[in-house]
Amino acid sequence: MTFTYTSADLVEIVDEIPGLAGAAGLAIIPGVEIVREADVEISAFVASIEDALRVAVLANAPFITMETETFWASRIRATEGYDDLPAAAERMLKAAEEHDGSLVSVEVRWVADGLAYQWTAQTEWIGPLLMKIDAAKQAAEDQAEAEDDARTEEYYANIRAMVTALVESPKYRREQVTKRRHIAPGIIAAAGLGEVNEVLLTHRIIPEANKIVNAKAVEFEEDFRSRKRELAIELSNVEDFYMQNTKAGKKLAAIEFLIEKADGHRFLNSNFATELTQAASAPRNIRRL
Repeated sequence: MTFTYTSADLVEIVDEIPGLAGAAGLAIIPGVEIVREADVEISAFVASIEDALRVAVLANAPFITMETETFWASRIRATEGYDDLPAAAERMLKAAEEHDGSLVSVEVRWVADGLAYQWTAQTEWIGPLLMKIDAAKQAAEDQAEAEDDARTEEYYANIRAMVTALVESPKYRREQVTKRRHIAPGIIAAAGLGEVNEVLLTHRIIPEANKIVNAKAVEFEEDFRSRKRELAIELSNVEDFYMQNTKAGKKLAAIEFLIEKADGHRFLNSNFATELTQAASAPRNIRRL
């Protein structure tokens, strides 16, 4: 047999306990609190209050204690973790206000031979109510976490898109490293990514973009050094180069030549441009390269 309890049933049990305990020779001592956890828990679903008191007699309990709990929705709202309920949970709790003032649990406890015993009966609706409220809380927390994850992913996806916009911009790749900061916002805006936070741009986006662009520039420079003679011959035949009358002019032309060859990437320093300028300016020396 399985027992379930309504609030009226619990009220009836509370009224019966003094008589049942007295008949069994058990004293009820009010104001005594057994503070330790129960060693023996007697299920109120399968054991009636009479069964529980019979166990107390068999265990030679010197006395029993009884505690009751009354339901108040406001008390649940004041409990830590339930003070800011999601709307679904709040609706459940609001509907449960019809039970305010109703008895929800009766607990009988005693100690015997060093063991603590406990029998607790709850009204049939309080357990499911609390489980539903907890489920609604968890669902809201899961939803909030999912939304937060989505916002986080969107945030980082936006950063990746901004970095990509800079890396894929020939204008950005060909600009000197120290001057890229000034053109980056315009490139990002032109890519349809909106305005960018100043701190984020300076400390996250530009450093990541420069790392990629500069690494690629180094690859091109290493490849070009292995083909220095070939490139020097080609540069010596470039009109913008051989029409220059100064070393500075020729070097600038060489830099532009290398940028075009390197898919718009500017080398981190101009040493190779200087070397190539010197080689292309002395055709006789090209054969020895």
